[in-house]
Amino acid sequence: MLSREDFLMIKQMRQQGAYIVDIAT
Repeated sequence: MLSREDFLMIKQMRQQGAYIVDIAT
């Protein structure tokens, strides 16, 4: 499970184009 902090960090990275994070989760 992702904590809220992890979720926000992933959300920021997605805005920067780090779509690899989506695969990792």
